[in-house]
Amino acid sequence: MPETTFDSLADTSERFYPLDNLLAVALMNMLPPALKLKVNRKEAVLDEQNLLMTGRQILFMVRESFRTEAHMDVYYNIQDLLAVKWTDDTAMPLFLQRWDSVTDGMGPEFIQDRLLRDLFLEQVSRSKVLADDVAHYHRLKPEDEHKTLDFLRDAVERSIKLSEDKAVVTERQKTWRSNTTAVISTTETPKAAAKPPKDNKTGVTHTSKTPDRPKQG
Repeated sequence: MPETTFDSLADTSERFYPLDNLLAVALMNMLPPALKLKVNRKEAVLDEQNLLMTGRQILFMVRESFRTEAHMDVYYNIQDLLAVKWTDDTAMPLFLQRWDSVTDGMGPEFIQDRLLRDLFLEQVSRSKVLADDVAHYHRLKPEDEHKTLDFLRDAVERSIKLSEDKAVVTERQKTWRSNTTAVISTTETPKAAAKPPKDNKTGVTHTSKTPDRPKQG
């Protein structure tokens, strides 16, 4: 079957002419302004040739418009990915979250894996923590099966996991020290009260208590 073109839809049989006319009117009433202007321009060109634009030709232009928008999606997706920046090593989770929010909306046909890998590599190369992983990646031969986006992403995810584990250990140690200090403070033996001093001459122990006065008879 030959490929359908704009010109191949110019002829409409007399039997389907009313239906095609209804299609043309309906489409023109619902076209967005930019596409409607494009259709009007094309219609003017055909009018100079004493030709009438059919409803199917308008529908063809609508389909081609969506094709163009699909290509524009690739452009916008790339622009969105370029806007995902590596700020610092402490913000790795945020970087992955932003990256995924863009790539999750893409179909596999939009952007090649190699392009995604290179864009991802450009950002993680700014990391100090991942310097060894990036250096290892660059040492791999171009045809190496591990020279992939998955390799780079795994390096980021491992680093995030290590940071989280370290934070948990630090918090546990902090809690343990706090609890240990509290136990020690509650089990300390109170100091004995100091004994009152003795008079070296008489050997009598002096106290601060006032002696009782003799009762009056």
